[in-house]
Amino acid sequence: MTAHDPFTGTWIFNPERSTLSTPPPQSWVQEIHATALTVEVEETIASQDGLKSVVTVRARSDGQDYPVIGSAVVDSIAYQRESLRIIGTGKKNGAISIRETVVVSDEILMTLTYAIFVGNKEVATGIAIFERA
Repeated sequence: MTAHDPFTGTWIFNPERSTLSTPPPQSWVQEIHATALTVEVEETIASQDGLKSVVTVRARSDGQDYPVIGSAVVDSIAYQRESLRIIGTGKKNGAISIRETVVVSDEILMTLTYAIFVGNKEVATGIAIFERA
């Protein structure tokens, strides 16, 4: 039997505790299954106008690019894992389009710090706080 990974679980976005440079989504839920070597995410986001998107990724924490399905921002992502921190670099058409760091604390809070880029220009940033469901 493998030990429980602190990232594994259902995480619900808390807009009141978050700081985003863009309007917050109506809802944002991340289903994560992680091990020391792998990360699988299914992210369901409902925008302010009610449009839903589902983003999925299955990747290894080896710094290599893996496909992302359903995202308008990235088509691949590379992860590196450092204990309670996952660092991701996403690309769209081969160019870096997002940098993110995800940290779990106390196994009940997850913090996603991100920057979104178009070309070399940073167009959005945020610190999104998620609580374990």
